[in-house]
Amino acid sequence: AGIRAVSFDRGQDFTPTRIVARQAVDREARPGPLIVDEFDATIVVPPDARVWRDAAGSIVMELGGAR
Repeated sequence: AGIRAVSFDRGQDFTPTRIVARQAVDREARPGPLIVDEFDATIVVPPDARVWRDAAGSIVMELGGAR
């Protein structure tokens, strides 16, 4: 948990981005920007994307899906 400054494109300003544990991603889609922290991986969800966990527990990301 926390916030990190992330630049999502070369030359762009940094965006304050929330860091969440994998367990915090549930079946309801969450909009980016977001960093999902796992014990063996880090998933960066850009501002124009959304992320959720499917029925099998896999993390799914849809680019261009932020609403």
